[in-house]
Amino acid sequence: DLHSFPTRRYSDLLNLGNNYTLNIEGDNFEVSFSFISIGTTNFEDELIFSDPHKNFLTWKLLQPKARVKGKIHFNTANYSFEGMGYQDLVELTVPPWNLPIEELQWGRAHCNKYTVVYDLVKFKSGNKYKKLSFTIDKLENNLLNENGYNKYESVTTDNFEIIYRPDKKETEVKFQDSKLILTKLKTLTEKDVITDERIKPKFLRKLLSSCSGNPYESKYFGKALLTINGNYFEGSSIFEIVKWNW
Repeated sequence: DLHSFPTRRYSDLLNLGNNYTLNIEGDNFEVSFSFISIGTTNFEDELIFSDPHKNFLTWKLLQPKARVKGKIHFNTANYSFEGMGYQDLVELTVPPWNLPIEELQWGRAHCNKYTVVYDLVKFKSGNKYKKLSFTIDKLENNLLNENGYNKYESVTTDNFEIIYRPDKKETEVKFQDSKLILTKLKTLTEKDVITDERIKPKFLRKLLSSCSGNPYESKYFGKALLTINGNYFEGSSIFEIVKWNW
């Protein structure tokens, strides 16, 4: 959790065509990432919420799937990693005490050549925001050109259903003629969003907790099972649910 470390430099995402780089520095650590897009998406900037004061909450799915390379320097240790990743961008100008959200569910799964990303926001008014992105790698043997995959298919929809089973730490997503089941393998976090690790001053933590609905986040790494027309595809996932206590 990089929020637990004081940072002295955080670079904006540097967009290089369909690829991105990101660097974060702290007093005793440095992290650098490169994201090589696997195709492009037709997903537009999504306005989730706005108010009369021109405050807003937007979500953009930059990379449903990407090859990620990175390096971590922590104290005197150095680590390198490479794998499959994902990247989105959330922009928020709404003060936390005016954020009208009751619950948020989000998840992404990579299953063979298929990638599913979903987002569900429940508002205090009873309204909902829903969006699901379903993408397919079209290039055989996962061969990359300099800009990622040059054949790619992407579909977005708001016609889907989510069933969350807290007793099993499991989420089921139904869309079109397909079904995705995400099952917890490892807990990434189960705690209040507002913690002493993230916000040091005690008076500020109490103030934000009392006026912001004191959101609680549960996030899991898990296995994914995607069913399409009776065919099964296994993979990995990250999924979460955040609840506000207004």
